[in-house]
Amino acid sequence: MKVLIVHASRYGSTAEVAEQVGDVLRESGHDVVVWAAHETPSPRSYDAVVAGSAIYGGRILGDLEKYFAKYRTELASKPLALFAVAGKLGDGVDEHRRQAEAALRPLVRGRTCLAQTAFAGVVDLRRVPWFLRPLTRLGTAQSGDFRKWDEIRAWASALSSQLGEGDATRGGAACDPMAHAVM
Repeated sequence: MKVLIVHASRYGSTAEVAEQVGDVLRESGHDVVVWAAHETPSPRSYDAVVAGSAIYGGRILGDLEKYFAKYRTELASKPLALFAVAGKLGDGVDEHRRQAEAALRPLVRGRTCLAQTAFAGVVDLRRVPWFLRPLTRLGTAQSGDFRKWDEIRAWASALSSQLGEGDATRGGAACDPMAHAVM
């Protein structure tokens, strides 16, 4: 199956997750390309689309929102899988995972999804805007790479199975973040 992975990444963590998902899908025999959303690759010639975004301030990045707006018609007919990458998921708090997955909802808008999840990302407190730095001192925020590559690969492997079984041609089920979450 020909799969487009499109991502929005501010500092590169989400791009690395997208590449890892692409590697797993390729290893399973899929023809995969990975593009940044701001490069606006057309989804027209692909059988399925996987989209991912970093989450900042409870929202996906604007590049992915613009991408979905630009290709609304083409994307409506494509099987879709979504992932979010949020640094604060490294704390293991379920509410943070729900918030990250909820940030993907604007992309769904009545579409069907094969899979949807949220992964922990990278936190670099040196990159926090100066006006927010006092807030980081009040909480338990710590810098670090909290990505769990085994979870990312497991999710991509499960997605590959769905694509290989032909679920993609049937359209999947409505996006239900909790039904597809990798915990």
